[in-house]
Amino acid sequence: MGIVKYIKGKFGGKAGRRRQSYRGFNAAKATRLLNGWTTTAETPDSAIKGGLVALVARARDSYLNNPFARRFVGLCRDNIVGPVGVKMQARAMGNDGQPDTKANTAIEKAWKRWCRAETCDISQRKTWIGMQNQAITSAAVDGEILARGIVGNVAGEFQFSLQHLDPALLDPGYCAELSDGRYIRMSIEYDRYGRALAYHLKQYDTSNAGYVSNFNGRRYLPIPADQIIHAFTDDQVGQTRGYPWMSTVLDMLKMLDAYFEAAVTAARGGASKMGFITTDDGEYRGDGEDADGATISEFEPGLLETLARGEAFTAFDPRYPHEMFADFVKDCLRQIASGLNVSYTGISGNLEGVSFSSIRTGVLEEREHWKSLQNWFIENYCRPVYEMWLSNALLAGAIVVEGRRLRIDQEEKYLNVFWQGRRWPWVDPLKDIATHTKAVELGSGTVSKAIREQGEDPEEVFAERAWELPLLAATKPVDDNGGQE
Repeated sequence: MGIVKYIKGKFGGKAGRRRQSYRGFNAAKATRLLNGWTTTAETPDSAIKGGLVALVARARDSYLNNPFARRFVGLCRDNIVGPVGVKMQARAMGNDGQPDTKANTAIEKAWKRWCRAETCDISQRKTWIGMQNQAITSAAVDGEILARGIVGNVAGEFQFSLQHLDPALLDPGYCAELSDGRYIRMSIEYDRYGRALAYHLKQYDTSNAGYVSNFNGRRYLPIPADQIIHAFTDDQVGQTRGYPWMSTVLDMLKMLDAYFEAAVTAARGGASKMGFITTDDGEYRGDGEDADGATISEFEPGLLETLARGEAFTAFDPRYPHEMFADFVKDCLRQIASGLNVSYTGISGNLEGVSFSSIRTGVLEEREHWKSLQNWFIENYCRPVYEMWLSNALLAGAIVVEGRRLRIDQEEKYLNVFWQGRRWPWVDPLKDIATHTKAVELGSGTVSKAIREQGEDPEEVFAERAWELPLLAATKPVDDNGGQE
């Protein structure tokens, strides 16, 4: 073969072009080790539609039975909602450009009255903090928050109450093409621009806990979108439904749970029974048989049975817990923590070998994540609830300033509010106070900002200080003889 033909055969022609087509991203190559890895990009809704029912079922089961899943949901509630909930601070401004203090005070007082269970929750069971906790639980486990605003006299003084709905009422399989460019995707009706028009909820017998349909076939009840609050973390373009926050680690949580069960069972067996009784024919007698003919074997601590003729004793030592058990579980929990976007110490509660600097770095990073979720929760749940409440409260004349009802035509002005999420004290609060004090002195910070960093309302703190300072000044110290100095 000539050198030219050799070169063409080696590097040119179809074979050469085929080799060149594999150049570029290694992850895009079809190799033996990557066989089975998808090479077709699914749309977000296509992936969600096919797996949502199974994901939610497994997430709910994990929340009920898996301690680490339960811990994660608890972390979400503790850090996003917090012990006192996300608090509203009215910031309406007057025509003079100054805060409308009287209107703000009236709005905040009315809002606090509404936050009670008998007015906030249409079922009259949960306060506003309880509704927030339930909403975050639904977001973490189901991936979605679904609520409906109930208006009218049935909703009490403010003519508005909130009703939480199970996201399972939105059937992922219900899709349809309608007229005028409208369409239904996973039970939500949209216009041609992707704006939600209605939510088609499965109808069911409300007296039955299993959501049994009232009809033989599938029937849906359309609810106008302006009555519905539907919140989920829509990270991908075109995504119309949410999925459980635990979805990336559900399989590992289940496997780890099964590993725990197997390890504990083996450890119990090794600690309880010291061996097996074998016969010449190799048949295991056990402790009898159950009704189905299965051999029964009981684990009893220190049990030694009398050997009959022809029987031998075979030792059983499973060596559990294994010396690698703790390290293996720790590595698994690190991966689970990464998938949940929380710290290993947070999900496991294990502070062994943690230094002050390392935990500070991890905690600061994690708190920024919680702040991001707080902002998402405020914008997608708290704010829509407040806006619904404000409109109906103004129409009902339930917000009063010095005997005068706030006017409905000033609603836009009263929408200006600030939401205060929970904040976290550090292990050395004196250093925090010193830092804030120095920032105020240098002009790079304010007293109000320092108060908000503690999760408090500056106006409430200033009002309380104004109330207590005269009392402190009027109180004179008492000497040892019982007289005033």
